[in-house]
Amino acid sequence: MPGVTPSCFEAIAPMRVKPGKKSSETRQQLAQLAARLLAADGKLGYPQARLKAGQMLRHSPRDLPSFAEIETALVAHQQLFGGEEHRERQQILRRTAIDAMHLLAPYSPRLVGPVLAGTARPHGVISLHVFGDTVEELAAFLEERGISHELGERRYAGSDRTYFTLSFLAGGQPIRLILFPARAQHQAAPVSPIDGRPIRRADIHAVRRLVEGRSSSTSRHSDARV
Repeated sequence: MPGVTPSCFEAIAPMRVKPGKKSSETRQQLAQLAARLLAADGKLGYPQARLKAGQMLRHSPRDLPSFAEIETALVAHQQLFGGEEHRERQQILRRTAIDAMHLLAPYSPRLVGPVLAGTARPHGVISLHVFGDTVEELAAFLEERGISHELGERRYAGSDRTYFTLSFLAGGQPIRLILFPARAQHQAAPVSPIDGRPIRRADIHAVRRLVEGRSSSTSRHSDARV
């Protein structure tokens, strides 16, 4: 065409997005959608939210974000939309955890999971790692105090070991104890299904500091049941 040079076409050509950038943006979009799904449904797990987000946006499994990316998006979503209601819920759950930890002092309880991380959703469970010799002893301890409980089991990612759990209600709030051998108190925690690193634990003093605002909550990383 007269008067049109190749440079003109270059100037108006659509900008190409680098594959790496496009992939990163896709993962971020999926993580944000999964976070919204988690926030809306307190019973939904990370794998289900991730899979559902991929299906809704019609992406293949290779595009799906990691659990750590989803948790980061969930923290951002809760901070942006949860407001004072979310913050107050975390404080109530942590205060309830402190009461339970005081009761369970002989078993060196450690708070783990979303309540510690500050990402607990409505109807979330307070999870405590406790340390003792036998599940029978812990069960008797609860029964002597009139606490009805349910016995269960769970495994952690990357481990074939099974741990006993004892679940009960305190003021209508579900609490789950995961029993570890007494000798494991000073050993590394199981790896988190979120990021593959040891699960963060907090003793009663650390939880009190969180409630009093003398320590910042962190999401690295919750013992989310995934």
